[in-house]
Amino acid sequence: MQTPLIPPEPYSPLPTTVKGYVPVLQDHPGERIALSKASARAWSQMTPLIEVVARAGKLSDGSVKDHVRRLHDSVGEHPVYLDLKNIDPSAFLETSRGERPVLELLFEAARKRGLCFMPVAWTSSGEEHLRLVADAVGGDCQGAGLRHRFAGVSYGETIESLLHRRVDELRASPEQIDLFLDLEYLDPDSDPSASWVSGRLERIAEIGTWRSIVLVGTSIPSSFGNGLVPERTTKELPRREWSLWKNVAAAASVPLAYGDYAVQNPAPPEKPPPIGPWATIRYTLADNLLVARGRDTQRHGREQYRELSSWITSHHGFRGAAFSYGDSEIARWGSSDNPDVVMVEREVDELDEMDESTGNSYWRGVGTSHHMEAVTEQVMQGSLA
Repeated sequence: MQTPLIPPEPYSPLPTTVKGYVPVLQDHPGERIALSKASARAWSQMTPLIEVVARAGKLSDGSVKDHVRRLHDSVGEHPVYLDLKNIDPSAFLETSRGERPVLELLFEAARKRGLCFMPVAWTSSGEEHLRLVADAVGGDCQGAGLRHRFAGVSYGETIESLLHRRVDELRASPEQIDLFLDLEYLDPDSDPSASWVSGRLERIAEIGTWRSIVLVGTSIPSSFGNGLVPERTTKELPRREWSLWKNVAAAASVPLAYGDYAVQNPAPPEKPPPIGPWATIRYTLADNLLVARGRDTQRHGREQYRELSSWITSHHGFRGAAFSYGDSEIARWGSSDNPDVVMVEREVDELDEMDESTGNSYWRGVGTSHHMEAVTEQVMQGSLA
């Protein structure tokens, strides 16, 4: 790509302070609706990282354009990081101009649609992936995101040498890079300590002046089964990623922004299980995640969401229907005399038919909507009201 003669205005906001927030979201229908319903206040603090997910495990030239169109309809002119999920970025797709890499097509479609995007690479990315992102960095002049798994350093290599090498391969400087230190799922049996993370952060900060550094993680498991949250109960689970970030950010010598996977595990099921999904509402509190869990929806239906919603609305941490789109939906279901529930169920069916991952896109979107409003308020004020 040719570098613009006049550099564009830098995107804003970026997670350059401790008040920045990066939700890592997959582009399922529920999450896109949550983004489209986000408040101006939330958008002033957050820069989502969107992972494009292939329907039925495949992409085509046309479906890439559809993904970008739907995403632009959801986020408008707000900047986002753009990544792929479980798709080889260098895989070739047939187009009218011959075979081309899927990531190149994604970036091209994003530019034509006017999406304000920044490309994303991983420190584990292959040569072709890094080249495609480097071309976008040079052509769009908006920098890039670089994701690093804390466990992703090969034997005999230091994190400093790996990051130096990747920045060079992106033909960039640290000042152009937003570095995501991704802990992914925080296993309660092997949580990293704040001092361990802080020590590595200080070493990383010495490499150069990164445009931003974001600590990303989640304590949400892939399943609430096996007795973690029994059926027809509610339970509060600690948000360990939030506690870890607060401790590390307080000790850090550089601004450290906050990132998480909203109300989803980084690796949700790719296909609906043979039974389920289980009716579940996830609701973010100050330091915990409130989980209301019902039973298998295939056998017991969605009527049970009335009861689950009433449990949420009667909890002392419920913020009220006006707090977010997600809160308003929970309040709709939780109202015992609400005549709209039949209509809502029809909306749920239509939305979930679009989502082949778990068939539970609507409620994931409800939880994501509340979560984004709550967390942006939290990073801005220091605590939830």
